[in-house]
Amino acid sequence: MKEEKQTEMIAHKRIVNLDIERVLAIMCVVLCHSVELIYNMDFKAWTTLSSKAQIYRTIMFTIGRLGVPIFLLLSGYLLLSRKYENDEDIFKFYKKNLLSLLITTEIWTVIYNIFFCFYNKSSFNVTDFIKEAIFVKEVPIMNMWYMPMIIGIYIAIPYVSKVVKSFSIKALSIPMIAAFIIIFVFPTINVIIETKQYSKMRNIIDTSFLGGIYGIYMVLGFFSQSNKLKKFSKKSLTLIMAFTFVCACWIQIYSLNRFKEYNIWYDSPFLLLCSTCLFELIMRIDTTRISEKIRNMFTYISKISFAIFFMHSIVELVLKDYIKLIPIANCLKLLILFVGSFSICVLMTWILNKIKIIRKILFFKSNRGGSYEI
Repeated sequence: MKEEKQTEMIAHKRIVNLDIERVLAIMCVVLCHSVELIYNMDFKAWTTLSSKAQIYRTIMFTIGRLGVPIFLLLSGYLLLSRKYENDEDIFKFYKKNLLSLLITTEIWTVIYNIFFCFYNKSSFNVTDFIKEAIFVKEVPIMNMWYMPMIIGIYIAIPYVSKVVKSFSIKALSIPMIAAFIIIFVFPTINVIIETKQYSKMRNIIDTSFLGGIYGIYMVLGFFSQSNKLKKFSKKSLTLIMAFTFVCACWIQIYSLNRFKEYNIWYDSPFLLLCSTCLFELIMRIDTTRISEKIRNMFTYISKISFAIFFMHSIVELVLKDYIKLIPIANCLKLLILFVGSFSICVLMTWILNKIKIIRKILFFKSNRGGSYEI
């Protein structure tokens, strides 16, 4: 009963902590792509950087990589806690959420294809567009890999919700630990041990039903919502977060210095633990101590975060071409690109949101003031 009441509260009342989570997530996503556009992320480019520049690039990139995990944790926090009691609930969720997400994705697929016609000075490729529209080919822009993934998760959400709400954390720990070891630990071990002398360890257990990389983040988000992470003190969470963040940075530097190209991905156990601890710590912030103006700022940016998600890639690609011409260090170019593109996206969204049809079709849920859905 307590969890059901909490879910109802979330649906009808804005919780500033959730707004902070979303604002941090979208800022991290923009930062991550800024790093990738300013720095060449391959091994050859790595060797041209000074030690300080290597550390700076790694830290900024790793911070950026926290964005998607926080979005997934937030989705699990909000969507897995809902009621899906019968067929009507499931079809209602599909109609309101999944269908809207599909339509918005298709519209932005069109927009990106038109953009690339001008950006690359090329003609509109109908064959490629059709493949992208039916999800057999990725849209060649840095943020759109996320959409097929989240659409797949949305299809499974009502059923996963029933499972995680029906069993104790003790019972769920069995598949969760198995998934953690197979999906997260093994790839990381391979990064560390793989050399010319040692090949990758290959696990042959079928993990198809374990939820995959992104499903684990979703379930951990639900654990946060249902207070299953409350037993960890703030001090413990902070120490784990700091330690795993350092490990996430170290493994990239270690690999690249051993002539192996590795830029951390979401199957890293360090990224999983770091983002989960960060998410839980933010949920424990006493937002009553934050001024009303700051709370309103977080709320506003939270509402338009999905619009920023779709828009920022175009803005960054255009800005990058000009910023790279500035004769300053890459560390400063990165900050200019990040701050500039984020600010432009906020301004453009504010303007476009005034047009109802654009607000509704292009920006999915960003126009719905009371909604936290992703």
